[in-house]
Amino acid sequence: MAKSTFILLSLMVFLTSCKKESTPKSTQGYFFDYNVRMKSKQEEPTIINGYWGFVKEYKGDFMPVLGGEAKQPKIATNKILFFEADWKDEIEETAVDKNGVKLYDLAQIRKKEIAPKFVLSPNRKGFYQFDPNGKTYVGLIQVSKNLGYMNGGLQIFGNLNNELINYTMRIDYQATF
Repeated sequence: MAKSTFILLSLMVFLTSCKKESTPKSTQGYFFDYNVRMKSKQEEPTIINGYWGFVKEYKGDFMPVLGGEAKQPKIATNKILFFEADWKDEIEETAVDKNGVKLYDLAQIRKKEIAPKFVLSPNRKGFYQFDPNGKTYVGLIQVSKNLGYMNGGLQIFGNLNNELINYTMRIDYQATF
């Protein structure tokens, strides 16, 4: 008797705790995103397919100097936002021109209810890596709360076949070369 009462109570708790109304809802077909942080001392890729490299910030004058040391970029730890490539046209519509530089308005992207599939946070050395896992993405570096940037405009990442690509991401819109 006690065993059957226990089973009945357990079943009732299980059924009442899993209400359909409490499950997360999404208009984009998935219920979560990934916020990926790189290990603090990592400088080499641990993946066999995908992209890896460093994020570097170029700010100021990087013109070559005769007989002098070339100025080196700073390490950047800005978040990298990866959106599903199906959103490329909608993201492109949010482009704004700031002093001849194409930036993307992240507030407008959020207003269109487009969220990144995953966000990479490079480590203190600027290192990042990701495996697109057979899918294609559009990447943006978050340069401020509401602005994204990618050197050369929006780019598609993915369509790899067991390739490991070293790709340095540059924040260089405030630099002179």
